[in-house]
Amino acid sequence: MKKELKSAYAAGIFDGEGYVDIYKATQSKASKNPSFMLRVVISQKDGKVMNWLQKNFGGYVHRYRRNSNYIYRWDIRSQAAFNFLTQILPFSLIKKAQIQLALDFEEKKGKYLETLKGFRGFRTLTQDEIYWRLKTKEHLKRLKKEYSPYIKNGAAATTK
Repeated sequence: MKKELKSAYAAGIFDGEGYVDIYKATQSKASKNPSFMLRVVISQKDGKVMNWLQKNFGGYVHRYRRNSNYIYRWDIRSQAAFNFLTQILPFSLIKKAQIQLALDFEEKKGKYLETLKGFRGFRTLTQDEIYWRLKTKEHLKRLKKEYSPYIKNGAAATTK
């Protein structure tokens, strides 16, 4: 299967079954900074589709028991999630704004981290950087709550 076709197929699965999130990890006592990472999750009953995603884009597949059925969850994070979202962006119809915000977050975060390298790991994030990350996380959360009633001219028409 051609790369472009794989990306288009994955975009359809993501638009229908997936979500993108900026995950705030639990901060340890030794950590200087709260940790925020990009995460993409797709869940469904068909484990073959989840295995296909793992084979083609990386990440992990987890199986969860729900009543008498199993739910399979594909999870991909950080740079691998960035790479996946970059590949599916041109083909996404419903969640394009969410993908673009997530990509902007990861790009800005990555550039900022490069400036923080110090003698013993990373220096502390500024309050402005922590605030920006939290604000971007909340913005993405709001985007996910917007309802897209139909597609118009190839772009999602959204209402709140």
